[in-house]
Amino acid sequence: MPDRDAVSYSIMIVGTAMLDMYAKCGSMINSYKVIEGMKNPGLISCNAVVAGFVRNGLFEEGIVLFNQFRKFGLVLDMYSSLLDLDAAAKIFDEMECKDVINWTTMIGLLIDLECAAYALELFSRMRDSGISHDTVVIMNLISACAIIGDLKRRRKVQAQAVVCGFGSELTLVNSLTAMYSKCGDLNSSITVFDQISQKSLVSWTAMILGYAQNGHPREALNLLVEDLKLD
Repeated sequence: MPDRDAVSYSIMIVGTAMLDMYAKCGSMINSYKVIEGMKNPGLISCNAVVAGFVRNGLFEEGIVLFNQFRKFGLVLDMYSSLLDLDAAAKIFDEMECKDVINWTTMIGLLIDLECAAYALELFSRMRDSGISHDTVVIMNLISACAIIGDLKRRRKVQAQAVVCGFGSELTLVNSLTAMYSKCGDLNSSITVFDQISQKSLVSWTAMILGYAQNGHPREALNLLVEDLKLD
């Protein structure tokens, strides 16, 4: 069976091409019908149809559509991908109903810009608002702790991951391995790494880098050799 994500992506590409074609031909009604029929239009499709309205002189309609997309966080995604913190923060603050994806997008942007303290502060606001966090949020918190080297908070994050049932997820455990290494706590990094039953390439790489970053090149080399033997 074909991969569902691949099929959805192909449908989005075809749909975007169609609505763009209609827009270039001046048929904005058909262009809008195409995006209405798309279950998950995505940022590229939304930008294409808004640009089509503007290109055809329908500025007011384009603005209305832009505001509709903003309600669903698509504009927030756009500014986040551009690393435009001021614009993203403005859109985020204006959103009346924020879901976990909106919060995660904003926290992720702050992490990308290495504004770790603000990311942690935003997480507190998210928690106070009653939004349940997912593994992506936890991983962002782990990254924030690694950036600022907060040893006390990082253990709270790990405990929180376990309580929420995310403690055994490989991507999260790999992030914990890397985080402890970056914070200089090599022993905790080793402990987490040793508890991984089925290690991935990312797991091995995180631990090898951990040894190297903390002044243990021989151990890093030995672990690399062990990894190569397992392959």
